[in-house]
Amino acid sequence: MKKLSALFFVIAFAFIVTIPANAQLLIKFSAKDGLKEAQSVPELSAMQNPKLIAIMTENYVMDYNGIPISVAFDLSNGDSEMWLYVFVDAADTTKNAFVLVINTMMGFVSHVLPDEELEFDEFFNEYNFLDEIEWKDSYFLAENLKNNSDFQTFYNEGKNLDLFQIILLVNTSLENIELYEPYWLLQAESSDAYHFCTVHSLIGTTNCQSISTSVFEALSKSDFNIYPNPAKDYINISLPELSKDAETQLSIFDIYGREIDRLSISAESKEIRYLLNQKGFSSGMYFIKYFANNKQLTIPFIIEK
Repeated sequence: MKKLSALFFVIAFAFIVTIPANAQLLIKFSAKDGLKEAQSVPELSAMQNPKLIAIMTENYVMDYNGIPISVAFDLSNGDSEMWLYVFVDAADTTKNAFVLVINTMMGFVSHVLPDEELEFDEFFNEYNFLDEIEWKDSYFLAENLKNNSDFQTFYNEGKNLDLFQIILLVNTSLENIELYEPYWLLQAESSDAYHFCTVHSLIGTTNCQSISTSVFEALSKSDFNIYPNPAKDYINISLPELSKDAETQLSIFDIYGREIDRLSISAESKEIRYLLNQKGFSSGMYFIKYFANNKQLTIPFIIEK
């Protein structure tokens, strides 16, 4: 599965070709403000029953003809220069459309991304549609983040963030929040910490947590180790010594708690090499959990593509 960062790698290119040559100034807008433009693309007319399943944005800066163009979520009001809307045909969920919307001095501009480049199905255990829920706009996310002390501490201590990604969807896979409820999700990363927030888009229940990289370094000094970290093409996993009859299991999870892969290993295994050119891995943070005799060790690792 291609995670958010992989989606936005393609979006960055599409974003450049979408901007009219004389529209170098982008205007921020909320997620709901751009929805009507996204729903107007011809590709949705070709669907029997188009439904909205997700909305996304991410902070980044790109070069456009020598001019830096910034896309940034505004924490004061929930607006951004760009939103990506993901639709699926309820009559045939193999059909989908990824619609990028920006707002220029000349008005809204939309661009449909090639669906063969963006695999999104595995982000959901099943499809639940945002059209059927009176979800609150992106201002509601910003408002609840401003009122959350955990997020404010993280944000104020690491404003030069390397990663800031947002998505709205109906939860069908995350274990720590209510299933079949609409949530705004935030994943952020600074030089010394990682942060994840969930905001219920109807009632505002907010949960945020940070993980310090100093914790990562302490864990990596144990017998259970991952290197290189950050990694690009592969990781080596060093395992603790165990008795031959020990029951073992090694699993890889993403930051949202979804199991990406489960490896078959023996208790006698000392080190294994795992290739990262499978399972749709993209840049971001992951966790390896090592289970042995009802005990568990966990180490995070970073992929930088």
